[in-house]
Amino acid sequence: RRPRRRGRAGRRPVIEPGELRALEDEVSAALATRDAGRLPLLGHGEISLVLGWPPDRPAVACKRLPPFPDAAAFERYAAVVRRYVDELRAGGVRVVETDLRHLVRPDGRVVGFHVQPALPPESLGTAVLRRSDPTQGHPLVPAVVDAVVGASHPHLGVDAQLSNWAWLDGEAWQLDLTTPFILDDDRRPAFDLAPFLAVLPAPVRPLVRREMVTMIRRWASARGALVDK
Repeated sequence: RRPRRRGRAGRRPVIEPGELRALEDEVSAALATRDAGRLPLLGHGEISLVLGWPPDRPAVACKRLPPFPDAAAFERYAAVVRRYVDELRAGGVRVVETDLRHLVRPDGRVVGFHVQPALPPESLGTAVLRRSDPTQGHPLVPAVVDAVVGASHPHLGVDAQLSNWAWLDGEAWQLDLTTPFILDDDRRPAFDLAPFLAVLPAPVRPLVRREMVTMIRRWASARGALVDK
């Protein structure tokens, strides 16, 4: 396989530890005051906020994860994400360059971040399709389908949601790695779901756990990922 050139999404993001701490301080202030007006919010998903730095002109996007009980728990999760990225790339998927960082909170728990280059908003998949003529289609869609079909296998899934892809320099790039769709030999998620479930009310956690496991298993097939609603 020919080596691919590094595009804008392939450059390594840079944020200093003090800057990441300042960003987390803003999150803590927003939680304490219930006022998110000062947060440099670029977007959000089901389990993470996407915060920009520096606030006035973001160069990096920091996807904040739910707290982990300690640094060892975060590192176990991070190891699965790194393995996931390696397997996606080995399967031919272009993955946005991502650094995994963490901070220790005063209560001893650890907050993790996926740090990526801040991509142009107009490059995101949903924005690309909004600008496209639906009668003509856009090459982003077949590129994502090809990536999903080419990389998926019974222990590895590819996120097919177009909102989690970017179109840069004529190529499709996968940008959301917060949920690594990778299964162990028993077809269980290879990462611990507990930190992600802990932010939910206790009565609904067992139900959400079952749904998450089902979803990850379903997406470990090209058909499951492409037809899931």
